[in-house]
Amino acid sequence: MAVGSRYILLISTDGHLYSWGTNDHRQLGLGKASDPVRRATRVGTRSDWATVVARRAYAGPAALSDYTPASAGIDSDGTLYLWGSNATALLGTGEEGLERELQATPAPV
Repeated sequence: MAVGSRYILLISTDGHLYSWGTNDHRQLGLGKASDPVRRATRVGTRSDWATVVARRAYAGPAALSDYTPASAGIDSDGTLYLWGSNATALLGTGEEGLERELQATPAPV
């Protein structure tokens, strides 16, 4: 289980990933921004998640109250997946800016 700022990621015993909580930056990996998700909801169809991380990173030194949530997971083969906000280049795509890219589902890096 990984606990972010106002959201949770959980790997079930059968290897599926579930998420719930706020989803304003698509940090739940459910495909689109939505109102808070109040029940554990399965993320995609993968059933080989090994670990997940939920993080809160600040958007800049002057905005310490502003956060940019991003999530990460590794599958059983060791592939790294990232999703959520890319406001401070958290996703490693080479682009930066919250409005430029919100990764709505887990994407391999």
